[in-house]
Amino acid sequence: FLLRERALDAEHDLHARYLAVDRPVVELIDRGQRAGKLRMDLPSWWISTTIFNAIYGAWEAIDLGYLAPRTAPELVLSSLLQGIVGDHTK
Repeated sequence: FLLRERALDAEHDLHARYLAVDRPVVELIDRGQRAGKLRMDLPSWWISTTIFNAIYGAWEAIDLGYLAPRTAPELVLSSLLQGIVGDHTK
């Protein structure tokens, strides 16, 4: 609901709380980038947004019956770490 309802963007307290949740994730991503473990060509906010959206997508897929709850973490993680491009070397 919070991701879809843009009218709530005007709620400054709610927005501040969302940023407070997001901040440690962005800081972790920044550290991963500085350590050379994560791509430097992507902004940390974009990586964070991608992670949160993948988790939300999995939650929604579970709710719709497309995805088993125990399958979701591996699907999200592999999608984030390996992407969606197939192996073209075969």
